[in-house]
Amino acid sequence: LPLDGRPVFGGGVGGEVGRTHPNRPRRARQKNTLKILLCSAVFSPAWKFGGIVTWAAQAAHELAKRGHEVTVLATNVGAKDAPSWEVLPDGITVARLPGRIVSGMLWSSRLARVAKEAAPSVDLVVVSGFWQWPVASMCRAASAAGKPVVLVPHGGLAPWVFARRAFLKRAFFKLRGAVAVRSVSAVQFVSIREANESLGLEADVRRIVSPPGVDFGFWCPDDREREVARAGAGVGKGKAMFVWTGRFHAQKGLELLPEALAPLGRHEWELVLAGHGRDSETATALERQFANAGLNGKVVFVGGSDAQSVRTLLRAADGFVLPSVYESFGFSAAEAAACGCTVAVSDACDIACYAAGEGFAVLPREPVLWTTWFRTIIDRVASGRRPAGCRARLEPVLSTKASWGRADVLYREVACSQ
Repeated sequence: LPLDGRPVFGGGVGGEVGRTHPNRPRRARQKNTLKILLCSAVFSPAWKFGGIVTWAAQAAHELAKRGHEVTVLATNVGAKDAPSWEVLPDGITVARLPGRIVSGMLWSSRLARVAKEAAPSVDLVVVSGFWQWPVASMCRAASAAGKPVVLVPHGGLAPWVFARRAFLKRAFFKLRGAVAVRSVSAVQFVSIREANESLGLEADVRRIVSPPGVDFGFWCPDDREREVARAGAGVGKGKAMFVWTGRFHAQKGLELLPEALAPLGRHEWELVLAGHGRDSETATALERQFANAGLNGKVVFVGGSDAQSVRTLLRAADGFVLPSVYESFGFSAAEAAACGCTVAVSDACDIACYAAGEGFAVLPREPVLWTTWFRTIIDRVASGRRPAGCRARLEPVLSTKASWGRADVLYREVACSQ
């Protein structure tokens, strides 16, 4: 895929990498594997932090599955009950170091210090996150050790992110962020659009593009469970069920939904909003909006759930919505599509670059357009027809096999280039 005239994907795979780069460590050249240090501010089971944790857990397991030796350094924020050190069944070593969040910023002096000590013994360092204090220190330490570094900002360099608390963001970037991006060998994005729109990057910074994947084996339809779940929720035949899952946050753009659904109050439908932050100001304000629109009886708020419960909810749904103001990728939309839902996302979601088409609507954030989409699904369900999905179309593109096969090639190339 081209990016400003430069190749994004390139080079060889497998043995070609070793032959092309004779200075690569002998162990890696012989076995065609890497020692990878994955540094993430948070790691499983801190699922309440959303996509950044999902990506880090998926990255560790998928890279280990491909034969790489993976060590994870993270903080214990959101995972206080998890062990401080453990070896997972697939050989991944995980170290959770003390950390804390102060005024929305994650701090951990030990995370940066341990990363500095570990970097010289690995082939590649992958740093996940951007707006956390230790990120710059980890990138700089790995670079100083002569190791290639891939920075994964998870949308952290998007214009929308810089616009929130603009003065503080500019000050932080000047003090810490610029150090991080100058120290790395490559910056990994989920889409061409994110790569082109990101701010604060020098023209010669290498940009690589690889979306995260979805486990289509776990996230899959089940008609029997669907019927049981719908019956248990009191959703009868002819009644449309819509779902949103994620984290209650201003970025998710949920204030669009009451306005879009208000004209459809007399129709047969139900909306389930399931996410972490149920007690947040965002969730409270959203409840008021639905009440003011006269939709209280049609909207159900649910707290954050485990993956199995979310899967059951998605299997039962007719439609999934993600009206985000900005979304780097959109794991929840991909999981819903894998479970057989028809999906609607805003045009600010990067997953749209891969999924737009039948069964996956991409809409501007204009309530009247969302009203039309909702009405189409409601009418289809009322007539006894199930809305079209897009699972078969997305699996070859967004499965973990496809996505991490691509990332594996890119990581090998970056590791060999330094």
